[in-house]
Amino acid sequence: MSERRAFLLGSGIVVLFAVVAGVLFARRRPPTYPPDDPRRVVQAYLQALEQRNYQRAYDYWAPQAWLDAQKFEHHLQETASWRQQYAVSIGAVRFPGPDRAVVLLHLTRIASPPLLFPAEEQVLEAVLTRTDGSWRLVALPPPWGVVEGLKRLPPPPAPPSPTPGE
Repeated sequence: MSERRAFLLGSGIVVLFAVVAGVLFARRRPPTYPPDDPRRVVQAYLQALEQRNYQRAYDYWAPQAWLDAQKFEHHLQETASWRQQYAVSIGAVRFPGPDRAVVLLHLTRIASPPLLFPAEEQVLEAVLTRTDGSWRLVALPPPWGVVEGLKRLPPPPAPPSPTPGE
């Protein structure tokens, strides 16, 4: 009888461990967003940052953001260790206009040791615009995004075209 109990207890522990491992694995898998969802762009941008592929991260920004590519990459390299202190999850999206989207990012500071320091949470907004049929970032607070010093000046406006007869 005690062998059977030990067997059942051991089996129960193995099953419990498998269920917990499955739940943890399933929770780590990022959600899949539809192709035209602005959250998909934000997700890809965050993955590029995590992989330190700053050129790919730069490509997710709209031309209207007027980013200087070299300053942008340098800023992301300098702030990489700060970004690693946070877990980021993508939240809801809202559409203030037909070609404008705001995606909420939920940040949780990874405390060390976790039992001594409370989790610090904040919410950032990633602002996107639809450019040539695809979503691109136009605003996201640092260190994930842009500060004013990373921007280049837009080109001067084109001179007015001459009117006929001048």
